Amino acid sequence: MRVLPRILIVDDQESMRLLVKSLLAQLGFLDVALATDGKDALAVLKREPIDLVLLDGEMPVLDGIGTLKAIRTDAIMARLPVIMVTGRSDTGFVKELSGLGLNGYLKKPFSSTALAQRLSAIFPNHR
Repeated sequence: MRVLPRILIVDDQESMRLLVKSLLAQLGFLDVALATDGKDALAVLKREPIDLVLLDGEMPVLDGIGTLKAIRTDAIMARLPVIMVTGRSDTGFVKELSGLGLNGYLKKPFSSTALAQRLSAIFPNHR
């Protein structure tokens, strides 16, 4: 039985994956899985229990929107919390995200405080 929430970090940049993993560790979230793009993320989600996805918006192979749509249309994963982590904030992009059942949004670069706020909304009992 898992005690800590398992978080999947999906980003095509290794430096960003490692930075987010480090920030999560500082916040007490130590059970982390990593994926390099949306296709890789979907494979992880099908084989491992995940409690939250931190999803980059722009990646090769399968981007964040395509990945989010795949998650939301899968009967097993449809309710999985997803936070988009991206450098994009243009109106069209944000509007498209709003209709996809996103649980939160972080614009890169973001602070550990902003990350902590998003996580506390999803895991209110985590210390």
